[in-house]
Amino acid sequence: MNKEGNMLITFKIITLDWKLTVPEKKAFAKYLLNVPEEPGLYQIYGWSETYGENALLYIGKANNLKTRLSQHFNEDSSISRQQTLLIRYAEVEEKLFNLEALESILIAVHKPSMNSQNINSLRNIKEPVLIQNHGERGALNIQITNSYWVDQTEENEND
Repeated sequence: MNKEGNMLITFKIITLDWKLTVPEKKAFAKYLLNVPEEPGLYQIYGWSETYGENALLYIGKANNLKTRLSQHFNEDSSISRQQTLLIRYAEVEEKLFNLEALESILIAVHKPSMNSQNINSLRNIKEPVLIQNHGERGALNIQITNSYWVDQTEENEND
């Protein structure tokens, strides 16, 4: 608490630099040549019955972006059946922060129509995080945080 009695929260800041790609169905293998074999997060945009064209459909995490994105197109899924897609991805050093935690925060805030993840996992993230989205961020807010879900009472009791 500061001298005015307000609670102070210290955030871990994670900056994601999103890159945009527009793969063509016929040339997907060529598109994959530019995707890194690194851990990261990705967003998939396409057509949604509810939201129309260029809607945020899915946010995911990957230990290897190239492998995971290729799996989406090799599966018989609603994503692989999309005629036009936009894919945005950001590499993340796992040493900086847990990929699953970042994915959970992004999904909870943006609610993509094809994600079925339970956001209760957010309660397992004890550290307040501020995510800054730079580059080709698409529908993502410039900054988001998990402070709504982080229980600060333990920290206050120790002050």
